[in-house]
Amino acid sequence: GEQLHYGYLHWAVKYLHWAVKSLAMAIAMAIFAALVRAQEHTDWLSAEDRAMVCDGEAHPFPAHSGVRIRWMHVPKTGTSFMNTIWHYGCDVPDEASASDFTSMYEKRFNERFPLADHCPYLIDHTPATHKPIGDTEWAVHKGAFVTMLREPKQRTISAFRHGRHCIQDCSPDMPMYPPCLAVRDSRRNWKCKPVRTSRDVTSYASLQEVRGCTTKMVIGRPCNEPNATTPSRRVAAAGRLRTGFAFVGLVEEWELSVCLFHRVLGKRPLPSEYSAVRVSHAGAAYATRRLAGVQDIDDEVLYHIGSAQFRRMALAVRDALRRGKPTLGIGCGRGQP
Repeated sequence: GEQLHYGYLHWAVKYLHWAVKSLAMAIAMAIFAALVRAQEHTDWLSAEDRAMVCDGEAHPFPAHSGVRIRWMHVPKTGTSFMNTIWHYGCDVPDEASASDFTSMYEKRFNERFPLADHCPYLIDHTPATHKPIGDTEWAVHKGAFVTMLREPKQRTISAFRHGRHCIQDCSPDMPMYPPCLAVRDSRRNWKCKPVRTSRDVTSYASLQEVRGCTTKMVIGRPCNEPNATTPSRRVAAAGRLRTGFAFVGLVEEWELSVCLFHRVLGKRPLPSEYSAVRVSHAGAAYATRRLAGVQDIDDEVLYHIGSAQFRRMALAVRDALRRGKPTLGIGCGRGQP
């Protein structure tokens, strides 16, 4: 009996230690997010500096860097970014654009210009899907990932307004149930029932399936996987974003993001990269008052980490241009100061 008593005590102490550690982690991440939010209200880049970063006449964009990239396409962060991805990674006509099609944009683009035949600098992301970053991909391609992030509440509202988005695209090299036999497989859609039947945007945003979409994708899980993230997974996602991405852009800073992408990876941007395939892609702000009581701490923290990286990258590019220095390789996970 005494041995059993000490056994229970041992597990109770371990559980208490885990609970305290998790609470401390949540508090620390919330404080970090609040601090970053306060910094974001400052005028961190002047209009003149923004113009300089995008001015290809006064400061020509560098030639193609020859770096292969892998796009992680987070849902509702701008289908138009495929124009930048494909024109950088592929040998396609300058005039080719997502706007050539009225729907299924990247699927149609890939049918016209198959990635396997036209894209020497584009690592296969399974076009027209939202494939997360599996562990094998991470080990092989760390440093090659690129993505666009969007303020979490705005992204969630957009997802709700577009058919109560539920994405179960998975990584075949990650263990899960049912097994991921293909990146997009309709047999996984049964997991979407709570999402599809949510009665309003508040209930939709409150679902465990909806919260943490970007965080889940960075660590290899489907965007709308039912499982909640854990403290260790949150730390892993933040670490991957900081160390393994050649570029992180922001939907709210669309034009500057396109310019910075080409400053750090090379090649001249095309007019189609600045235009919208969908009207809402350019960060049109939704009213968020109905989500006032809903928090997505995972994606909020990750977004603020990405925003801080984005600002550091922009300032580093600005300083390099002022000094007449090269800008290639100043990306978030590739030589950023």
